[in-house]
Amino acid sequence: MGLEAKNLRVHYRMTDDEYDLLAYEAAKRKLSNGQTARVVVLEALSGFDQKQESILRRFDMQNDLLELLIRITSLGAAAATLPFDDQRSLAELREKLKTHVHLSSEIGKQLVDQIKKGKY
Repeated sequence: MGLEAKNLRVHYRMTDDEYDLLAYEAAKRKLSNGQTARVVVLEALSGFDQKQESILRRFDMQNDLLELLIRITSLGAAAATLPFDDQRSLAELREKLKTHVHLSSEIGKQLVDQIKKGKY
């Protein structure tokens, strides 16, 4: 069974005002009323697709922002857990902070991965 194009028809009623608008738009576009109606329907459908794509892009941007916020929060938690101790040298404190930041960053990355897998 081959794929064949079917010419399907749709009939609907419109008010006189709507018909006048359709005829005006058809004259502007130099098309028949039927062709203009088809163009208007297709333009409306493509507008829906564009809106859907826009929404999906916004979701992706918000997801990326959430991932960034999780990582930044993890780094803040690392800095907050660093004990302030006058007994340690600056080099020791710096090394301890690096360790805390690395561990917190890893925890943040794991949390993001779990969110992407749908566990949270």
